[in-house]
Amino acid sequence: MSISKTFEHILSVLNASADPLSFIVIVPKRDDPLIHLRGHLRLLRAAETVNAGEHMYMMGMQHRRTGSSLYWEPKVASEIYWLQNDAGAEMWPVGNGRSTSIAQAWRLHFERYRSRIAWDEE
Repeated sequence: MSISKTFEHILSVLNASADPLSFIVIVPKRDDPLIHLRGHLRLLRAAETVNAGEHMYMMGMQHRRTGSSLYWEPKVASEIYWLQNDAGAEMWPVGNGRSTSIAQAWRLHFERYRSRIAWDEE
C-alpha cells in the first residue's frame, strides 16, 4: 500500500508542476511492474531491472539499529524508474546510458561489499 501511495504522490507532483522535476524510484519487482504508472506512462523516462543477488539495500533505520548490518540483500529483483515531467526531462535527460550506468554502479557497489565481507571472513 505504501508503494502505491508513494507513486500517487510523485505522479501528482509531476503533473501539477511546470518546474523541472525528476525522481528515481526503486521498488521490488512485481508481476505487473507498471501498475502504478497506468495513465502516466509519459512521465516514465527509463526503467531498469537489477536482479536478486546483484544488489543490496541500506537499512533505512540507521538511527535505530535493529541488527548487525547496515545492508540487506533482497530476495527479489528491484525495478528502478526514472520519472520526470517534460521540464525535468529537458534539464536532466536520462538518455546516453545514464539509467544503465546507475544500475551498473549499484551492482558494482554490491560486488565490492561482498568481496570485502568475504575478505573479512577469511
